[in-house]
Amino acid sequence: MIEDIEVMAAQKALAQGDYALAWMNARRVLDSYPRHPLALLVAGQTALASGNGEAAKHLMLEALLRDPESLDVQDTLLKAFLADKGQNFKLPSEPLAGLYSLMTALPDLGHIPLALGLALEAQGRASDAIGPYLAASRLMPVHGLPT
Repeated sequence: MIEDIEVMAAQKALAQGDYALAWMNARRVLDSYPRHPLALLVAGQTALASGNGEAAKHLMLEALLRDPESLDVQDTLLKAFLADKGQNFKLPSEPLAGLYSLMTALPDLGHIPLALGLALEAQGRASDAIGPYLAASRLMPVHGLPT
């Protein structure tokens, strides 16, 4: 599909340090498919690499909800939120453990327990997802998804 080609072009441009081209290609996909997980990831990585931490945070929170078990998404999200704090935090290599670690590192972000709930539910563990969903609804009461 054409969006996959655009995402690959964005990844290549990002790897080569051409942030403008990476951003342009990722945005082209997101204009047509605003919830495309890989395009969100590449756009967030590009924003972070080019020094736009606020855009990276927004993009990575959305990417986390679309692909909660992606270790790349988790890692970029952590970097976006901790870059300005100078903290060094290493995520575990297991996706669910990474989400639990993110909840510890960034306890005020409701998107993280929401993503954990989504991941648990996707694995057929609906009863285990209730706790994270409740935590997400406490942290983001006006967001309809956790409820």
